[in-house]
Amino acid sequence: MAEWSDAQIRTLIDERKIRNDEFHNFRRNWKIFWNSIADKINQENGILFNSHQCKEKFSNLVQNYNAICDFMSGHKSSGSQLGVQYFDEFRTHFWERPLPKNHQYNNYIKVLPHTTVIVSLISVFFLYCAIIP
Repeated sequence: MAEWSDAQIRTLIDERKIRNDEFHNFRRNWKIFWNSIADKINQENGILFNSHQCKEKFSNLVQNYNAICDFMSGHKSSGSQLGVQYFDEFRTHFWERPLPKNHQYNNYIKVLPHTTVIVSLISVFFLYCAIIP
């Protein structure tokens, strides 16, 4: 399995985020979509990732985000260090099917008060884990 640098992960997240509508309108052939993202990452970083690797890496990032959410809600006993690094970005659920425009603002307002507390708790937890072995 290929190692991913922060720059490569950043490109993966950015491309998936800005092309979310395109992803959800692709219907049948997501391989073409993920190939185009792999091409972008390869072009910017001089490496050779394929569509499957990009899809799997993004899926793993979403799973890491969900593991942190489960941990914070008391459902699991450990979180993911990689997930913490990208938690703020993933808490917006940018990868999900977009809501109709009139629903987006209302959902943002409902999520906002809780996310600040969650991010603070994650920071305190990982600081505590780093201090006390």
